[in-house]
Amino acid sequence: MEHYFIIGGGSLQLEFLRVVKQNGFVTHCFDYDPNCICKDECDIFHLISIDEKDKILELAKTYNIAGIGTTATELGNITVCYVGEKLGLGTNSYETALNTTDKSRMKKIFTKFNIPTAKYIEISNDDEFEALLKDLGGGS
Repeated sequence: MEHYFIIGGGSLQLEFLRVVKQNGFVTHCFDYDPNCICKDECDIFHLISIDEKDKILELAKTYNIAGIGTTATELGNITVCYVGEKLGLGTNSYETALNTTDKSRMKKIFTKFNIPTAKYIEISNDDEFEALLKDLGGGS
């Protein structure tokens, strides 16, 4: 039997899990919630957070998975692409996942390729935010 990893065990992954299962795969579900909705529907449940991509990769190698996927979760997509790229599966690249989930990276790519995008200011801490407010006349 071929094994398929589903990253995330919430209600948004339930239909995806069912489709994978209907297609004859042994389904593995990963979630940090021991009571997630997919726990009782998947064949094998792993109480592992979806952001623990290296742990999931090691299990993927152990089971020699045929595929990995998720729905409706950016963090899950990052893990899917990380594992998929490492194992040569049909996923987007890890870099693509990072570029499409990190809005700052995405904006920089848009600017680099002259793709119209809303103007933005990147700040990384409260002090920068306070200084920005002062410069805009809204600070104390």
